[in-house]
Amino acid sequence: LSLARGGDRVLVVGHQPLMGSIAGYFLEQDGFDLSPAGFVRVNYSGQPGGSSLVEFYSPPPFEDLPR
Repeated sequence: LSLARGGDRVLVVGHQPLMGSIAGYFLEQDGFDLSPAGFVRVNYSGQPGGSSLVEFYSPPPFEDLPR
């Protein structure tokens, strides 16, 4: 798999559980449980498992937001 070589950037957009699983694959850990509008930002090292987590955000479920 050759992604993000030479400073290029890749944005992957999709739905759970696939997106959380992809992030977990690159970080060689369990998948992330993402809420709608959540994201995981990863620095890709060139191979799965050598990447590093930069940012993780999963907003609270809609029903838990203050009204």
